[in-house]
Amino acid sequence: MDGDEPTEVPLKRSASFRMRMRKMLTQNLRWSATPSSDRAVPIEDSIMTKPAERRKDREMFQYVVVVSLREGDQGRGYAPEIIYQYPKTEHLQTWLQKEHETLHRSIPLFCFPDEQYVPSKDVQSETFSFVLTNVDGSRRFGYCRRLLPPGKNVPEVYCIISRLGCFDLFAKVLEEVERRRQICFAMVYPFVQSLKDSVCPEPGHSLRIKSFIPSQGTQVTTEVVLFDLPIYFNRVNVKFRRFSSMETRVNFSIAGHVSQEIVLTRPVDSRLEHVEFEGLLTCLNPETVVQVFASLLLERRVILLSSKLSQLSRCIHALVVLLYPFSWQHTYIPVLPPSLIDAVCNPTPFILGLQRATLPLLEDQPMEEVLLVDLDRKTFLRKVGDEAQILPPKLATPLVEDLITCTSRTSVPGSPSLKETVSNAFLHFHVQLVGTYPQHMHSDKHGRRMLNQRAFRKSFSSRTTRHFLKVFMQTQAFQGFIGERETGTPTQELFEQRVRDFLQSEAGS
Repeated sequence: MDGDEPTEVPLKRSASFRMRMRKMLTQNLRWSATPSSDRAVPIEDSIMTKPAERRKDREMFQYVVVVSLREGDQGRGYAPEIIYQYPKTEHLQTWLQKEHETLHRSIPLFCFPDEQYVPSKDVQSETFSFVLTNVDGSRRFGYCRRLLPPGKNVPEVYCIISRLGCFDLFAKVLEEVERRRQICFAMVYPFVQSLKDSVCPEPGHSLRIKSFIPSQGTQVTTEVVLFDLPIYFNRVNVKFRRFSSMETRVNFSIAGHVSQEIVLTRPVDSRLEHVEFEGLLTCLNPETVVQVFASLLLERRVILLSSKLSQLSRCIHALVVLLYPFSWQHTYIPVLPPSLIDAVCNPTPFILGLQRATLPLLEDQPMEEVLLVDLDRKTFLRKVGDEAQILPPKLATPLVEDLITCTSRTSVPGSPSLKETVSNAFLHFHVQLVGTYPQHMHSDKHGRRMLNQRAFRKSFSSRTTRHFLKVFMQTQAFQGFIGERETGTPTQELFEQRVRDFLQSEAGS
């Protein structure tokens, strides 16, 4: 084949052509350069490797389902059901088949948490997410895009199930899915298949997708380019071009159409992959955010209420991220289906998101002490009563002031992003609160590292800080945090670096 001339591929030959092209790439293009270095890596170790042979944590996602609404017998409302899945259950890995059987019934409920649905041609597309927790404690993220297909009056939800917590990345993927679905259902499959065949980029790296709309072609680029030829092409021009001795790309050129490149980038700081703070600080003022944050630190029961699914999931994910370096180890449901409303009666800690339409159901539940936050009206509907006094004033006041500064600085050109400034404000709070813990670690007679909790708490001169720590140190979040350090396996490297900087500055002052 002449590398500079396009080759026409008839429809009946496209499948065999695709197989030959993959074989040729594997045989002739064994190495590719990574974006950040000159080190060459085998293609077989990257995107040319079959999903079953890759590490689980390098997959973009495990599977995709499409959920729609089926009208009940005799017009008795609508019920959500899965109408499409890729890959099919029988093609999933064995471990994933067992997991999928457990989650299969739950996914439709989370895709359509609405109590009732009335057919309408006026459906606003929205992106939201939910979290599924397995019996072993592992979590799966469900990224959803609700949209109204052409010519229909009931929406569909495209749901991506992934181990990767990265809302921004999958939101872009789902926007592209919607663009394709608005043309025809068949256009979604090749795009999803190409993503499934690719490797998840490392933090700080990107996955590049060249999308041809409406000409039905997809080109996927990461360290190298994985190409895809949908079988419904009538005529396709394929051109190979050598860019360098270390890199070869596959380009699709379709006469009369221009491709658009979609860049899916993972942030270097992985803790911020699944969050954006704009929605949270738009719905709640800084004082209210800090009060909700304080309730979560003490592992209380918190419910967020909103009429928008996207607003619910984004605000809840943002609040949980603020707990870093601590983690929320309790019930965590960003969007709670009405059929699971009994969860609000749980006596253990939880953070739940509820749609406004379920408020009458909520008011009928015999709930214990709970903080109920109305995101639409930017206020509390129910409080325990001490939220404003939970945090020591010495720490709470600067935190509120930092948040006010964060919201005002983002409009200044060249200023840090809101995501960066907000996360740094709360990270500074945590360093001030527990940053001296290394000074109170000691070894017992068996050589095991332990925290002298009494000495740690007494080291603070502020009475209100000592009182707060007495309660906070009993939480599972704090016990897990210290447990990692007692066993010598802390995973929050960014926090540990900030602690070292803090102790060094304290020693020098």
